[in-house]
Amino acid sequence: MIGMQSACDQRIYRRSRSGCRTCRLKKVKCDEVRPQCQRCGRLRRFCDYSNQDEVYVSAVGKPGRANWGEMTIQLPAFSTSTCSLSLTTTDHEAIRYFRTTFARRHHTKNPDFSVYSIIFNIAQFEPLAMHAVLALACRAIQPRDQLAYPNHQQNWRHLVHYSSALGRLKEELEKGSTSQEAFNFDVCFTVLYIMMVYEQNFGGDSFAGLAHHLDGAATVLRHRGKHIKRDVEAVLLATPLAIDRHGLERGLSLYSARILIWISLCDATSATYGIGGSFNAALTEVLGRDDPGGVEHLHTFSNSLFRVMWADAYPQAELVDDIENRSVFELMVACSRARYSLAALARSLKGGNVQESKLCTKSAKEVIQFIATRYRELLEVASGLLPSTDHAQRLVANLRGIVPHYHAVVVVFARLAANLPGTSIYAEPQAHVNSIMTLARQAYRHQGSDAMVRVAWPLLVVFLETQDQATRDWILCRFQSMASLNKNMERAEDFLRNSVGPARATSAAWADPGSWFHSGDGAPFII
Repeated sequence: MIGMQSACDQRIYRRSRSGCRTCRLKKVKCDEVRPQCQRCGRLRRFCDYSNQDEVYVSAVGKPGRANWGEMTIQLPAFSTSTCSLSLTTTDHEAIRYFRTTFARRHHTKNPDFSVYSIIFNIAQFEPLAMHAVLALACRAIQPRDQLAYPNHQQNWRHLVHYSSALGRLKEELEKGSTSQEAFNFDVCFTVLYIMMVYEQNFGGDSFAGLAHHLDGAATVLRHRGKHIKRDVEAVLLATPLAIDRHGLERGLSLYSARILIWISLCDATSATYGIGGSFNAALTEVLGRDDPGGVEHLHTFSNSLFRVMWADAYPQAELVDDIENRSVFELMVACSRARYSLAALARSLKGGNVQESKLCTKSAKEVIQFIATRYRELLEVASGLLPSTDHAQRLVANLRGIVPHYHAVVVVFARLAANLPGTSIYAEPQAHVNSIMTLARQAYRHQGSDAMVRVAWPLLVVFLETQDQATRDWILCRFQSMASLNKNMERAEDFLRNSVGPARATSAAWADPGSWFHSGDGAPFII
């Protein structure tokens, strides 16, 4: 009986030899319908019927066991993608990296049902988006490839895709200059966001490309986004235009609302270092300058994105998880708005306009007080987390990754406001430093270096603020581990390694972050 049961189990879990690769990797039955199986079609996943013989090679090109943590998957290329682009083996590897490792590292949500999954669904139908995705992903995996093939032509593959994306984006932006109907809002802002991520992580030393894309996105938003305030107020429900092929609509899609939020986060981060800020200014204009909570309202508008996107195919567990984590992501958006306010305060202090600086101080203080009041319970729960609390619960992981940003905002605000005589600030920076380190150490214990990417900026603030050498050494070790991820993190690690101490975080230094957040060789970084 035992032998029969074993054989039966073996039959149940055996993967089809001729099914699509997506189902085989998920270890589920594939109906083998071509060109797209029903399961991939229902879940809107990339259906891959390339050569079924899987070959696993190590980083130095030698055959080895399939170890997902250490091995590179080399996949035979099939001729064309759904969007009619010719894809190489490197492209396929880049796609898998983007949909798995990259998606997990940059967000806690299940990659199969995340914004990154929607981005790839759009890319399957839109060559413009596919080129942008491949530019980012091919560049992200390049260091690993260079170990085996330092002079291989595929090391330039990302530049080919980037150039193609730029050319197609220009064509798309020139469409319908007098009519919005021909303009694909979803695709264009998706591509702009991906290019921003590319430039932040792998761009030139001056971040000129990032600044250019942020300014360009702001211009496009002012020109094409006049309907956004109306649509948000009407709580319009819509699916992404690039996925719903039943006809174009003029309303803001739930997906576009979410991608605008993500661009807003990128812009606020850049503004802290003296780059960017234009996109958030444009977003404030289109949402209404008299509405201080406009960005939060935009995020609330997009809350039902995943439920609407996948409809009946969306797992109930994912839906419940979304609702459970909704408030903590609203906190993230609020912290980003606070960081943008700090950037404005820093610029005013640098300009020497006392009156403007006082207004900016008042504005930043109001945002911080709003966060402390609105999200008090989340902040208190985070402060009470035990080291042993299960990090596998997404809410716990998000608290450890997002709440430190609030504490970092308070520390930076206290330092900036200290430059204005007569300004009363009731904040004890050390208490906030302790909170950051407690949550960061817990996150590192459970998830290692991947968790540190999400708290890199709070750790930077602590490094510059604290006088405790053990804490500084611990943070430096974390940045040394992250330095291998991209050029941007490498510059940040170099900056910390050559930092002279906490004195750089005090007095007027914070008033001009754009002039001193540079690595030892003068190259700036943005985290």
